[in-house]
Amino acid sequence: VLFDDISRPPGRLRIRADGSAGGHNGLKSIIQELGSQEFPRVKIGVGAKPHKDYDLADWVLGVPSADSKAKIAATFPIIQENLSLMLSETEGDFEKAVQNCNGFRA
Repeated sequence: VLFDDISRPPGRLRIRADGSAGGHNGLKSIIQELGSQEFPRVKIGVGAKPHKDYDLADWVLGVPSADSKAKIAATFPIIQENLSLMLSETEGDFEKAVQNCNGFRA
């Protein structure tokens, strides 16, 4: 599952093998449908909303600034390059993908 993460700056990645929804409504829905939190996920940083009163849905569904859009788009080739490792059943491949992607900065 790939999803937006407002707690990470635009263009920052984090891969996890499992975990809670952490307040993310999309993840809550997926966890409910699957009946499990155990699925790989890629968090793609989109940055925090500009001020506390800004509507969260408007923020994550809105059009990012040109700079943020470029940083987010720069993550896609990295994700694509490591996707087979993320989904591999070979021991160590998932961890290699984690090392390749976590902390990536566009």
